Amino acid sequence: MRSNMVRWGIGAASLIIAVVAALTLQGGSVRAADSANLTEKVTPGLVRMFTAKRMIKFEMSQWVMEDYKTKTTGEATRDYVAHDWFTHVSNGVPTEIVRSYEAITGKEKTKSGDMDAIELDAVDSRANNTIAINISGGKRTLKGEAGPAMQEKDTANALADLSPRLLPGKTVSVGDKWSVPADNLSVPYGCAGGEVIKSADCTVELKSFAEENGQRAAILAIGCKMTTYLEIINPYDDNASTKMTTEWEIGGEAAVDPDDGRLLALALQSKGTATGKMGGMNCSISGESFERNDYTYGVVTDNPVDNGSEGPDSVKETYTAKLGKIAEGHIVIARNDGTTSRLQVFDPSTGKIVKTLCALPKGIMIDDLAINAARDKIAFVSTGNSEISIADANVFTFETATAKINQITPEWATGDGLATALKSEKTGTITGRLVWRDTEENRDRSDGLNIGAVRVDHTLCFSTIGSDGRFEIKDVPVGASLFVYAWARLPNFKNGKPRHILSNTATGNTVLIMPEGNKDIGDLQIAPPIVDQGYMNPTFAGDSLWCNHTGFSTSYRVGLGKREWKQFPFGTQVQSGALSISSDGKQLCMVTDGSLRFFDTGSGSEIWSTGVAAKVGYNSSSAWLPGDHGCVVSGNIDGFYGSGKFGVPVLLYANTDKKSLVFARKWPQFTGSEMKSVAVAGADVAYFVLHTPDVAKNVTYGNLFKWDANTNIVTRLTSLNDVISVAALGR
Repeated sequence: MRSNMVRWGIGAASLIIAVVAALTLQGGSVRAADSANLTEKVTPGLVRMFTAKRMIKFEMSQWVMEDYKTKTTGEATRDYVAHDWFTHVSNGVPTEIVRSYEAITGKEKTKSGDMDAIELDAVDSRANNTIAINISGGKRTLKGEAGPAMQEKDTANALADLSPRLLPGKTVSVGDKWSVPADNLSVPYGCAGGEVIKSADCTVELKSFAEENGQRAAILAIGCKMTTYLEIINPYDDNASTKMTTEWEIGGEAAVDPDDGRLLALALQSKGTATGKMGGMNCSISGESFERNDYTYGVVTDNPVDNGSEGPDSVKETYTAKLGKIAEGHIVIARNDGTTSRLQVFDPSTGKIVKTLCALPKGIMIDDLAINAARDKIAFVSTGNSEISIADANVFTFETATAKINQITPEWATGDGLATALKSEKTGTITGRLVWRDTEENRDRSDGLNIGAVRVDHTLCFSTIGSDGRFEIKDVPVGASLFVYAWARLPNFKNGKPRHILSNTATGNTVLIMPEGNKDIGDLQIAPPIVDQGYMNPTFAGDSLWCNHTGFSTSYRVGLGKREWKQFPFGTQVQSGALSISSDGKQLCMVTDGSLRFFDTGSGSEIWSTGVAAKVGYNSSSAWLPGDHGCVVSGNIDGFYGSGKFGVPVLLYANTDKKSLVFARKWPQFTGSEMKSVAVAGADVAYFVLHTPDVAKNVTYGNLFKWDANTNIVTRLTSLNDVISVAALGR
């Protein structure tokens, strides 16, 4: 896509700002005799994104003695993308803006006297920072705090570096001119950030109209002469203070959408001469700067929503309800408010809950949703029925027509109703002892364990360990092959230092066939790290359901018609999350070691690995677009909002056919929130769940959002505050 700079011919030729006369060569036409009501229409939620380029050159002469002066020359560049989110607007005028900077790159080169020039990569502390700015009476002030790394100079520049307000707010014709306050240019006048405007004469002229491919633009010419004053008082010696006066001459052009007053492109050139004293020494500086911005727009609405309610407010036992098929356009959400977990059908078009299909009592969660192609089955992960399983979470399906819940994992589940515990006419007792290897003393020990337990899978048999590491498990079924799983917490300190978090807990296991009577299995060795035995990330593919073993690259395909259980060891790395299957069932996505990895579901061979592009891992979610090999994955990048919020949620798009990975969108407006679940509806709409912590209240709020990629509009869909997961197509 061409930049608006080139599209409207602004600043494309040189530093001399001019509209390229050949708009007609780009397929456009210039209409000289025309008029329009040029009024900026700003609404709450509007996001103005601009790609910015900055360049400054200067020459400074400073008299260090009466008859001796030094000469310093320099130049600097900055390239970056910034976002302005208009959160509060009064009578069409912004009163509060949330300003976000993405990464900032550039160069700085200085030369003093006869010394060699020094060239460095630019360091700009605005990078990856978000601040809130109050605007009142043309003055901009910081609301709250800047990020912990933002320097005072860069904070001041961020306050000045806002998009100009150039429009007259009335109908004007080509050739008409009007005055604007100098502050409306929003030019970062110098590098110190403390300049005060003493006088200014700034005018804007409607120069022409241009039109291309149905998009019309008003071309504005900008001219300004201005005097600014900078004073930095030395509290110990006024003779060492800085007092500089600068004469500015600013010229430029802008392209504006005449229908809504939105800036499309801007280019400004400034020339200035400063004289006075710097640090008490006579000084003169001459320089010029050039800046150009390309603008695009989106909307982020985060307003409270009335979602209504349906189904019981709370339950003491499992509640289910029939529905038939899930209607086209409806999606499914999982909720957990701490007392009740819910599986609900939701209508994004109305923002209302349609039906509560399932509600589970306190202590049983629902997460990781998926919908099959026929829209009559929902897969989900739950801690339900965990008293007979070593897995702390298993995969289930909910049949919408019958309201039947089927347990899919682990392997011994039948897929028909809930799994039941093994039973036998005779039972026995298992005894043994947990031991751990103490590397400090080079021996096995059974003491020092803080807490721990032993469980027999597929049964109700469970026992805690004693202080000596011994355990006794009663009523164990006889004659069956049993999997015994143990875990315990090791001493908190090793060599006088706290243990690493991954070394705190140790696990071990054994397999046996229980005889009649008692069975002493002796010492059962345990070692870090803990091995999570849960299942997660269910995803439908035809008549099968895929899921993965928590914490491993091992995935499973489970037949839903004819029961089938097949293991697929995709790679050798630890798998962290985001398992999903392409719409044609041929490719699988997962996250390992911070990289997106894609595999062929038939052969198990790796198709492509993206390498690390963002923070993706255990909490990431993925969903494939219909009809192609494009996959979206939730992630996180570095970024601060003030001093208390960290982490910017992002949506990545990977295409395995093209081997390409891009950021579909970054939302610094939601810095501090984590994107927990992603689903797609067609190729242009994504739903995602954001979890936003409130540190002061020690709570985390979960809500559902919708992103329309065509319009770049993000809409908050819920104010339920307890949304965990979402599913639409496949996921």
